[in-house]
Amino acid sequence: MSTGQSVSELEPFSWQVLAAKRVRTENIIVAAETGSGKTLVSCLAAVEALATGKVAFIVPTSRLLAHQQFLRMQDFLAANQRKEKVAEVTGYTAGGWGEPEWKDCRQRYDVFVGTADIFRAAFIDHGYLHLQEFSMLVVDECHHVRGASSVAELMMHLHSDLESRRRRPSLKVRVLGLTATLVNAKAEVRRDFEVSRQELVDVMQATVEPCLGISPRRPPTFRKLDAGQPPTKESLQLAAELCDLIWANIQLKGVQKCNQKTLEKVTRSLGMVLCE
Repeated sequence: MSTGQSVSELEPFSWQVLAAKRVRTENIIVAAETGSGKTLVSCLAAVEALATGKVAFIVPTSRLLAHQQFLRMQDFLAANQRKEKVAEVTGYTAGGWGEPEWKDCRQRYDVFVGTADIFRAAFIDHGYLHLQEFSMLVVDECHHVRGASSVAELMMHLHSDLESRRRRPSLKVRVLGLTATLVNAKAEVRRDFEVSRQELVDVMQATVEPCLGISPRRPPTFRKLDAGQPPTKESLQLAAELCDLIWANIQLKGVQKCNQKTLEKVTRSLGMVLCE
């Protein structure tokens, strides 16, 4: 959280409470800038969802981000005196698990926080996890959910009606998407943005939460830093010697075909950096 506070210490705003309540009955995507409080929405919604099933918190990209969310969820549940347990399932913690380990995890834990590839393998490839046991899937950085990504595959699996062979929102498992942007690729014109936004909405089978009442972030402020004492004569001499050594090695490697003036300028600029 950008405030430096633990997620459990934050007092929810009205828009966060409304978004968490809305997930009870429909799939939504909370699109708000970084630091606005999307994580708190997911924690509030998770507490509600735990009354009817397990909760999975999916991070598409990084196990480090997954670990961060794992700690936040643990902290939030403990602060609210909840007894549910949180499991961290990433390639580092659960990469070598088989049926016995996943069965034990399902029996002992209520909230699963992990990476997309692990969840895809557990839900789809091996069937270690069962969607019917879950009441909500939280997808962080959901703008990555496109194409043949692991979460996109999981969404297709969740929202497919085998009888009608059509896509429709799951009747039991709610989906909460969190993102700071609705567009994964660069949108050159408005039409590109609209198409990308609709693709995300379709694959998630969700609507975009308006987040009414969210407070705009204050612009950053800057202050001039003291550069400190000027470099000593010895440091200047050392910088000059290093530049001469670098330049000599560049010439030795045979780069005569390159623009020597440009290379020499870059080398001298490096010397300035070394002096600083």
